[in-house]
Parts: sequence; structure tokens; C-alpha cells
Amino acid sequence: MEAYKIAKEKGFSENDLEDVLIVENIKNGLTAEQGKLYSKYYKVVLSKTKRYTNGDIELAEDWASEIMTKIFSNLDKYSVEGGSGVFVAWINKTIKNSILDKIRKENKKQKLISIDEQTDTEKSKKSFVQVKEESLNAEESLILNELSFELQAKLKIALEKISEEEKELINLRFYQGLSFEEIAQELNKTQNYCLVKFHRLKDKLKKMMK
Repeated sequence: MEAYKIAKEKGFSENDLEDVLIVENIKNGLTAEQGKLYSKYYKVVLSKTKRYTNGDIELAEDWASEIMTKIFSNLDKYSVEGGSGVFVAWINKTIKNSILDKIRKENKKQKLISIDEQTDTEKSKKSFVQVKEESLNAEESLILNELSFELQAKLKIALEKISEEEKELINLRFYQGLSFEEIAQELNKTQNYCLVKFHRLKDKLKKMMK
């Protein structure tokens, strides 16, 4: 298969090559392969949705099912030949975008009621944003800024002022979901260089957005 050949030439790992084969088989009408993809990634998706639903397992499962459906319906958009990269990076981007959309909708419904205005029962719960702020790591916290229109505007202005290499680093890390090892390969830099550059950039953006 052409996609598999290209992926192998690009140095994809065995696990990533397996993904390429499964996706291509599904595209070619082997619907039984969907089960393999579902089994492989459903728990990954669910583990991520659980982090954003404040302990609501049923809601996390609903989100995970919807995201898996979205992944299957958009498989044609994944293309090794077109430069989509490894499937896990492509799927992580889909997960992140889908969860952000879900959180925006939930926050609009809840209107982020003040804790002081809540009943005793409600005080035991926290808004989606509060849960995110406490559970996200430093890298994911930057994505959280997109949930605020004011911060989104500040982030957009800040991103316009950074270098092309810095923009590419943001794109590869946040929007394509690549690991630092993969980013190093993409930028033809050492992994340590990318790590240091990323953390300095993160601090730089924080200062620019104050």
C-alpha cells in the first residue's frame, strides 16, 4: 500500500505503521477494521474526556463516543501522503479540538455561576474551567486561554509577535499533538533544544499576555 510505504520511508514506528494499515483498510471498505481502531483508541479518548467532566463518568463516556464517531467520519482527512504525520498526533488534535468545543458549550450553559452564589450542594461541585485549571499541566493551561475571548485576543496578538520557528513549535506541540521527540525530528533539532525552547516560549507568551 502506498500510504504504508511512505510511512515506512518517513521512519514511522511499528505501532504507527499498524495505524496506517488499519486506517487504509477502513478506507478500502474493510469495516471490521473499525473494531480494531475503536478498541485501540476508545480508552485513550475516554481517559482524556474524564479529566474535563468533573467526575461525571456518563458525560465523559458520551463525549468519548461522540469523538470516536467524529474520528471515524473524518478518516478520509487523514493522509500520510498529504503530510498528516503519525495517526496518534492526528487523533490527539481531533480530541483536543472536540473537548474544547464541548467545554465552550458547557460553560455557556452554566454561565460560570459564582461559587458564592451556589447552594451547599452546588458548592461541592466546580465549574468546568476550575476543574481544568487545577488538573491541567502547564502546557495544556495555554490551551485553556482559548476559552476566554479576552485571553484569546491577547494570545492572537502575542502569537503574531513571535518568530516563525516559535509559531511552528506551538503548532506542532498544541495543534498537532506531537511529542518533543517527534518535534525534534520535524525541526531537525535536538530534543533538549526543543524542550528548552518550548518552556522559554511558554514563559514569554505568559508575560506578553499580562
